[in-house]
Amino acid sequence: MEKKLFGTLPTGEEIYLYTLHTDDATVNIMNRGATIVNFIAYGTDIVGGFDTLETYLNETSHQGAVIGRVANRVAKAQFEMDGTVYKLPENDHGNCLHGGDGFDHKVWEVTDYSDTEITLEYVSKDGEEGFPAELKVAVTYKLNGAKLLIDYVAFPNGKTPIALTNHAYFNLDGFGGTIEDHEAVIYADSYTEVDDDLIPNGNRPAVEGTVFDFKTPHKIGDAERTSSDTIITSFSHLIRARSFSASALISLRTLRARSSDSRFIPISPAFSSISEISLVTVLTSEAIPSRCSTARSALRLRPSLTA
Repeated sequence: MEKKLFGTLPTGEEIYLYTLHTDDATVNIMNRGATIVNFIAYGTDIVGGFDTLETYLNETSHQGAVIGRVANRVAKAQFEMDGTVYKLPENDHGNCLHGGDGFDHKVWEVTDYSDTEITLEYVSKDGEEGFPAELKVAVTYKLNGAKLLIDYVAFPNGKTPIALTNHAYFNLDGFGGTIEDHEAVIYADSYTEVDDDLIPNGNRPAVEGTVFDFKTPHKIGDAERTSSDTIITSFSHLIRARSFSASALISLRTLRARSSDSRFIPISPAFSSISEISLVTVLTSEAIPSRCSTARSALRLRPSLTA
């Protein structure tokens, strides 16, 4: 069990790195943002990040952090619930992105820690960033061989929107290039169409015949080319997974991290007013450094503990 000082915030709060370790992999977790700083599998670091706390404080790419209270965008930085309009911070062309000054900026409390598992908790106060109700969130990272399990549990004390995810950027080749040769599979039949500001427009077309069709494994780079051979540099849509009651957020974007291009595929649920939510993401790094390695994810819902 290893813990070391990573840096100090302007407020004087100390930020630490906590190391999870198995024979196959090492993961470093930072208590600011409950952030994955490194995921080293079979000797290769497959998650983008930075080497100093100062860089995290000055960047806006949310590298490896937990996102909340609501991942993705809220149109016009406001929403209506039960006749009340709630105003949120405008931080993305008049919209609210990733909850404003969200969970990735907060210092989390480490409540449990071992060589292979760590749990961090954060309490979002009623009214924080404009969202109603207090929300208690716990995220657990568990390293099993070269698989990293992420388990989120959220307890609101009232009705509130919740959509949690992890914003890690993955390159299973270790950031020696792009992920265009990585293969992916997404069991989804439709996606949520978005406008120029990446806000859903109400249409849910079928993925068949589009760049979002990953029902069978194929290279991400193949999907990034349209019929006119134009490279698509960003996917930012909701892919409607056929086996889940919630949508899966699939996003790929180009970013420079550790002096290399990287991209990411997070998966997030979208829920509101539920007693307990649990999102489990399994990141599989088998066969690294093979270029056809994939990251797989799974979603799990737990029933209300109070029902």
